[in-house]
Amino acid sequence: MTDNRPWLSIIVPVYNVEKYIDTCLRSITLNDMQDIEVIIVDDGSKDNSANKCLKWANSYSNFVFIQKDNGGSVSARNLGLKKATGDWIWFIDADDCIAPNSLAVLSAKICATKSEVLNFECLFFKDGDKPHWNVNDVDETELISASSFRKECYKNKYLKFNWSFLFKRSLLLKCMLDDNRLFDENIILYEDVLFCEKFTRHTKYVEVLHLPLYGCRHNAASVTNKRSNKSAVSGLEAIKKIDFYETEAESLRDKRVMEIGLLFSVYKLIEDNKESCLLKNRTRDEIIKRMDAVKFRSLPFKLKIRYVLLMTGIMDIIIKVR
Repeated sequence: MTDNRPWLSIIVPVYNVEKYIDTCLRSITLNDMQDIEVIIVDDGSKDNSANKCLKWANSYSNFVFIQKDNGGSVSARNLGLKKATGDWIWFIDADDCIAPNSLAVLSAKICATKSEVLNFECLFFKDGDKPHWNVNDVDETELISASSFRKECYKNKYLKFNWSFLFKRSLLLKCMLDDNRLFDENIILYEDVLFCEKFTRHTKYVEVLHLPLYGCRHNAASVTNKRSNKSAVSGLEAIKKIDFYETEAESLRDKRVMEIGLLFSVYKLIEDNKESCLLKNRTRDEIIKRMDAVKFRSLPFKLKIRYVLLMTGIMDIIIKVR
């Protein structure tokens, strides 16, 4: 703690997750919650999520429950950050969970680290399953430059989701937008990839913990899986903003390959209707533009296959069948 502030604020955006929210919040209480606060932001849920969250807030004095009109998870994170008082910040998705020992591990690490941000690994699990935490996992860490971390993220060596980081509050304040918000609320897809580009230019080091502390559920209803032109348009805008950041020449190809992969994911989210034709063409044009810079033969095998499927029209058939 600093000046009687909690050492950590956990921010949980909530929207129509009555099926999962108890599991998420319970995973936090299974940890030693001394000197932390949990800020739950209900983003205008239409199901029973808010009532469940209120019960948790009434049961734990360090749980704070906030309700707002629906504006998206990004706006909920921005509001949660404004209310947060902790020295460190952890964004957690309401349909996920954390490891039983995660807070103890992270509390020890921040006392010794020279970095303003910690990155850690994750257990991915299917909806209906439970993550199986291995208590015998070896706690290995490495301190690397922020620029090196960003370059390796282009190669998918490290996770770059917002929930895979513990951020020092002072770092997030340096990353604020002109309107005093951390995240652009118009970007609802790939905001985490975009933020990785930003924060790694505001700090010197990232400490990487080779230890799974977070459990990510595969949720078919999430914004990354549900077909939506709104999400697709947001994804396109995010990729353009990512492209705006200058990159060292030796890493430019890796960045372009990452962007191509993201664009293929955008393409799969586009709805199957007449109004989607222009959006598909825009996405296809962005892919082709980057392909010209990367060259087909140097692409990873999976992206080569996707490119062939896209250009032959077979991808549209596959997406429609699914």
